[in-house]
Amino acid sequence: EHRRLLGVPDKAKVNIAALQGNIDQNQPWDEHYRRSTLNRFFELGSQARALNAELLIWPESAFPGIFNWDQSLANEVRSWSRTWHVDQIVSADTVGLGATQGDYRYFNSMLWLNPEGTVTGRFSKIHLVPFGEYIPFQRTLLFFVRKLVPRYENGMFTPGEKRLPLIWNRPGGDSKVGGLICFESIFPQYAAELTRQGSELLVVVTYDAWFGVTAAPAQHALFSALRAAETNRYVIHNAATGVSCAFDPYGRLLGLIPLNTPGVLQKQLGLRSTQTFFVRWGLWLPWFSVLWVAVLAMFVFRFSEIQKLHSEP
Repeated sequence: EHRRLLGVPDKAKVNIAALQGNIDQNQPWDEHYRRSTLNRFFELGSQARALNAELLIWPESAFPGIFNWDQSLANEVRSWSRTWHVDQIVSADTVGLGATQGDYRYFNSMLWLNPEGTVTGRFSKIHLVPFGEYIPFQRTLLFFVRKLVPRYENGMFTPGEKRLPLIWNRPGGDSKVGGLICFESIFPQYAAELTRQGSELLVVVTYDAWFGVTAAPAQHALFSALRAAETNRYVIHNAATGVSCAFDPYGRLLGLIPLNTPGVLQKQLGLRSTQTFFVRWGLWLPWFSVLWVAVLAMFVFRFSEIQKLHSEP
């Protein structure tokens, strides 16, 4: 399988830039710092565009507000797409209406802005972090820990509905880009699902500032190397405070921005349409292996018991 994929050429090359803002985690939602946060990303976006980047990627929750509520801030970011004539993946919280009046649902989203500043696609995180983004059983057993997620009055995010690639309307033809938010990248089945649906490139956006100066951000980034090798896709991993990095389809590191360093990671990455054995068949082989080992263990145990019976006088 590896030899078969080793010589596969890329369908096309694209210039992509990950913007690592390195904003202190107490700042983005503080009113006093909203302007400085946007200024930081404008500076990074300007640098990336000077490097001829075709797609700018913001890390998870980098937009300092709710994108479809804070219209003045959102319109400013939209204007950057028009000014730079570039596509952007803006990671932002969004809000939608629930089934009843006044029932607001909050989502952790990736928004695709085209060069006209129009939102042409959205993916909202499906696999939420327990106790970080929602409280399990909050209406029954764990109602008393609701304050652990104080960001919104209803105390939690809502999972997205469908895991679908985002569409990139490129001059050379449409391409599909698979998005993974935060710890969704540690689950191999999600990247495989997006690849089966035609994703030619994988993008991981994450926050990771929670981990501080520890090994955890680097460990999280290494999961993207596994996803690259499993799917035979280029993967760009963009973290708010680091480590941001890019991997080739064999899991080899192409470049990185260290922890707690603002900067732009600009790389020419390839688009691919091949499918690996893992993408085609998923996790059935590991589970089959576990089942086979269990059956074999039972057989050995039973055989040893029979031998004991026959050896007794």
